[in-house]
This record gives sequence, structure tokens and C-alpha cells, in this order.
Amino acid sequence: MKIKEITDLLQENYQLLLQDSIDDQYSFLQRLLDEYMDGRNRFDQVNEILLGVEDGAQLIGIGGLNQDPYNEGVIRLRHLYVMRKYRKNGLGKLLVNELLEKASARIVTLRTANQEGAHFYEHLGFKKSNSFEETSHVLYKKTII
Repeated sequence: MKIKEITDLLQENYQLLLQDSIDDQYSFLQRLLDEYMDGRNRFDQVNEILLGVEDGAQLIGIGGLNQDPYNEGVIRLRHLYVMRKYRKNGLGKLLVNELLEKASARIVTLRTANQEGAHFYEHLGFKKSNSFEETSHVLYKKTII
């Protein structure tokens, strides 16, 4: 399995990942595709990136960083998803850690609406927060001097 930058979502083997998320009753990967198709979010602005995890040629996980549209100077972790059959083996953590390494801002926010997601992010060091608009969790990255 490898992590790679996704520069064109339409060229990726995205359909199985999307269907898995729909079967798992999550709509945010459909929203990711819709916003990508209509140009609203291509992860192509300054300090933005979309990463995928592949098993062979199959995309099995995805996640990205956007400029936070609600909080200036903040990066937002978005659309993190790992296919159900690949969970519980560290791929989500690996993907988040890779994204955090690439995050240019000291503050990274996210919004999750379910307890399982909240527990996952808290285990990775994110803290519950209502200090930022439209945010459930925040991580203050350490700076090295």
C-alpha cells in the first residue's frame, strides 16, 4: 500500500471507494466528487493537497487539506475516509499523519459529526473545540525553533 498525491480525482479508481462510503452511510465522498466536478474544490489552492492510499491500482483511502473557509490562516482536514475492510490497521492514522506533515499552518481544524470519528481524531491528538467556526476539533501543531 502506498500514499500518493491525487492531482486529478477523475483519473483515479474512485468508484469503489465512493460506493463503500455510500454503503457506510456517509455522503461526504459524494460531495467531494460533486465539488471536484463543478470546480468548487479541487484542492489546488495554496497549501491545499488531496492524498490517496492505494492497494495496487485500487484507491482505498482518501483525505485532504483545504484552506479553512471559515477561519482565516487555518488549514482544514477534510474528506478523510478509509474503506471498511481496510480499517483498524493504521491506514487512517498514516494518512492523517502524512497530511499533518504537509499542513503549512500551525492550526488544523476539522468537523466530525459522529463519536467514532471524534474518538479517532482525539486519539491522534486533536482536541474538542468550539473556538473556531464550523469546527468540532482542532490541533495546534508544534513549531520547531
